[in-house]
Amino acid sequence: MNRNLIVIEDKSIENLEPISSTRTSLELQFGAFKYYEQLKNDIKFDNVALFGRNHLMEITKNKIKELIIKKVDFEGDILVINSQLNLNNEKIQKLLKNKERFIAKTGKQLVCARIQSSIMKDIENDNSFKFIKDISNIKKYSNKQLEKNTLINYPWDYIKESGKAINKQYKQIIKKNITTKNIKSYSDNDYISVSKKAKIIDKDKTYFDSSEGPVIIDDRAIIEPFTYIKGPVYIGEETKVNGARIYQNTIIGRNCNIGGEVQESIIFDYTNKSHEGYIGHSIIGSWVNLGARTTNSDLKNTYGKIKINIGNRKINSNEIKFGCIIGDNSKTSIGSLILTGVKIGVCGQLFGNAIDDIPAFTFYSNDKKKNLLEFDINKAIKTQARMMKRRKIKQNSFDRKLLREIHNNTIEQRKKKRVKVGNMKI
Repeated sequence: MNRNLIVIEDKSIENLEPISSTRTSLELQFGAFKYYEQLKNDIKFDNVALFGRNHLMEITKNKIKELIIKKVDFEGDILVINSQLNLNNEKIQKLLKNKERFIAKTGKQLVCARIQSSIMKDIENDNSFKFIKDISNIKKYSNKQLEKNTLINYPWDYIKESGKAINKQYKQIIKKNITTKNIKSYSDNDYISVSKKAKIIDKDKTYFDSSEGPVIIDDRAIIEPFTYIKGPVYIGEETKVNGARIYQNTIIGRNCNIGGEVQESIIFDYTNKSHEGYIGHSIIGSWVNLGARTTNSDLKNTYGKIKINIGNRKINSNEIKFGCIIGDNSKTSIGSLILTGVKIGVCGQLFGNAIDDIPAFTFYSNDKKKNLLEFDINKAIKTQARMMKRRKIKQNSFDRKLLREIHNNTIEQRKKKRVKVGNMKI
C-alpha cells in the first residue's frame, strides 16, 4: 500500500496541447479508463495530492473530489510520480512496488520517487514545473536512470500506449457482466467483451475481430448494422456507432456518435463524428463536431517522417504516420481536410482545408486571403452551452471559467498568427 501519493505535472505536459489545455493528465483517456482510474487500479493509496497548472486545479477538484490540491501535509513516506508516468511499462510497475526510498529519472526528467514527507516541507511548491525539478535534484537517495519510454511525453506515444493499455485492462473489465452470444467474429470470442447493457442492433450484420487485441463495448453503447471493429478497441458508455469501420488502437469515450472510418485514434467524450470521412492516428478532444466527410491525412506522399509544432519548436516525430490533434469544443465544416501534423486549438473553427496550425478561438478559412478571425469568447461560451444542452447537460460556472482562462492564455498564439478581431455571425 502506497499510503500517500503526489502527482506532479512538469512542463512536458504542454507537449500534449491542445488536448492537455483543458484537462490534467488524470482526466486523459488511457485505454478503456481515465488515467486516474488506472492509477487507482495500479497504485493503492489513501491520500492523493495534485500539483499542476493553476487554471485546471479548480475544475479538476470539482470532478475528482478526493484530490488534495497543491498541499503536502502527509506523514511518512510519499510516492511522487510524474503526471505522464507510463503505467504500461513493466519496470515502472516493479519500481512502484519497491519500498526503498529512491529518485528515478530519465535524463534530468523526474519519472517517480519515494521520499520522506519531511523533505517536502523545505521545497517550494507554488510552481509545479519548478517543484518537480527540485524533487529530481534531491541527492539523499539512490538515483535510478530509466529509459525514455517510462514517460508518455509526446502525442504519438500517447496514442500507442493507450492502445496497449486495452490489453491489460481487458482482464479487469471481463469481470463485468458481458455477453458474446451469437456475435459474429473473425477470431476467439474470449477477447470480445460486450456489456449486457449494450445494444447490437443486428448481430448478423456486425463483425468484430480480436485477432490483434480485445474489443470492448461498454454499457449502453449502441452498435448499428454494418459496423466492423478490429481490436484493440474500446467503445465507451452510451456511444453510438453508425455502421463505422473502426481499426486497432482506437479509444472512443462516452456518449459519442461515430461513423465513417477511424484508425489508431483517441476520441474524447461527447464528440460527434457521425458521418463518412477518415480520422487516423489522431487525438480528438471533447465536445468536438466533425462535419460530414471531414478527413485527416496521416501519411506524407513521400512517406517521410512527420513533424509537428510543439511550443516554439518543430519536433520530428520519427513517425511515418501521424494525423492531427483537435482541441475541445472545436468544429469543422462539411468536407474539411486536415493535413498531417496539424493542431487545431480549443474552440477552433475550420472552414475548408487546414494546411497549418489553427490557434485557439479562431475561425480559419483557407481561401485565397487565408482569413483568420477571432472567435469571440462570449459566443464560444454560448456555442458550448448549446451543444451541451443537446446532450441534456447543463453548462456550469467551471466550464465557463475554464474557457475564459484558456482564451486569455492563448492571446499571444493568436497575435503570432495575426488573427483579426472581428464579427462572425453564429
